[in-house]
Amino acid sequence: MNKLKNILLIIGWVVVATANSYAVIDEALPIIEDQSLITSEELKEHAVMYNVIPKETDEVYLHEQIEKGNSVIVWILMSHEQKVLMIDQLKKMSKEKGGVTINYPSGFYVNGINGVLYNSIRGDEVFSDAKKGVGVIFENIALQEGDYDDGSGQSKIEILKKHLGEEMFELYKVWFPERYKALVDSQ
Repeated sequence: MNKLKNILLIIGWVVVATANSYAVIDEALPIIEDQSLITSEELKEHAVMYNVIPKETDEVYLHEQIEKGNSVIVWILMSHEQKVLMIDQLKKMSKEKGGVTINYPSGFYVNGINGVLYNSIRGDEVFSDAKKGVGVIFENIALQEGDYDDGSGQSKIEILKKHLGEEMFELYKVWFPERYKALVDSQ
């Protein structure tokens, strides 16, 4: 019963997380360079330390955050396994609704989103760039890593430039020169 309840909770959260996932991305989000450094537990501890979430949370608190559509807080509260299931669903929905193929393992995106959120937590100014939600962060990571095929036949660089806009694309090249080089080399 508890497993079914968790699955239903995750499915409900997918709807919240993807509400903005097809929006045009107009600014780059900070991404920790070594995404494997931040575990789900470390992210949660960091969020508690900066008073983003209370030290003690329960199912009522989780449901309140779901009701509010706060995908970032819900993400912080989820276990690694739940996050992997969530990314599996986001990848499936991206394919079904937008014709977008994303191939990297779901665990890669869990680590990436954890890294973005970890970097975004700043005392009173919480998630200034991450307020757009986990679905947008997921899409942005896929775009920046070159793991986003929208079926248009455009290059990974052109797809990224289209989503970021010219100004943010130029900043991306400066902020992440290794990633940009990898995108160029993959053409």
